[in-house]
Amino acid sequence: MLLLAAARQAARAHGGPDGPVPASFHAAFHQFTEVDGPVWIEVSGAGGADVQVVAGQGESVAFGCRVGAAAG
Repeated sequence: MLLLAAARQAARAHGGPDGPVPASFHAAFHQFTEVDGPVWIEVSGAGGADVQVVAGQGESVAFGCRVGAAAG
């Protein structure tokens, strides 16, 4: 649940204050994340209003999510 909240916040920040509002999530959880280590969030444009969010910990990808957006 925390990674979905991070994906929402990252997508919102990527679009700016007047950007699109996150409306849908297509997520894949690859492994657990440990609470005692940092998790890095990366955002890239996925085409249109959608963005791709990836969460990594250490050398591994823990989570990937395509966030679909509605007009803000």
